[in-house]
Amino acid sequence: MPPRTVKPKLDDAPAALARTDATSAMNLRVLRKEDDAIERIVAHSKHAVLYGFDADARQWARKNVEGALFVVRRATEPRDAFVVLNRCGTENLRQRVGGAGFELERSPPYLMYRVGREVNGIWFHDAEECEAMSAVLELSLIHISEPTRPRLISYAVFCLK
Repeated sequence: MPPRTVKPKLDDAPAALARTDATSAMNLRVLRKEDDAIERIVAHSKHAVLYGFDADARQWARKNVEGALFVVRRATEPRDAFVVLNRCGTENLRQRVGGAGFELERSPPYLMYRVGREVNGIWFHDAEECEAMSAVLELSLIHISEPTRPRLISYAVFCLK
């Protein structure tokens, strides 16, 4: 038997939207306490865990970073970044998106990125969130590199804005 789908009552819809707006505003305030240059939240994931790759041991190790992940747009350079509000420690993860040596690779439920020689992987509880975060970050990378791309790609990026 297929799972039962419950549709929200029409009267509940405005309250649900208000809760979502209030939650977004609260998350933005929390993020701005650490970085007041954050203009807006582009996307977010409810739960992500950071892993680091140890090249000498040739294995992945869980880092002490776990929590909600936010892709943000900043008023100053670097314009695009992601932040993990760490539930496991006092230091949040802040990572610039793009720039020299930044590479991104999707392998659900992991999103791996390299900055220089450091390789990290972000594990997402929900594979769909991994896909969504990957798509947002890939668009950020295209937008960042747009001035150096051929005209056709630049036009495609412009149309996505």
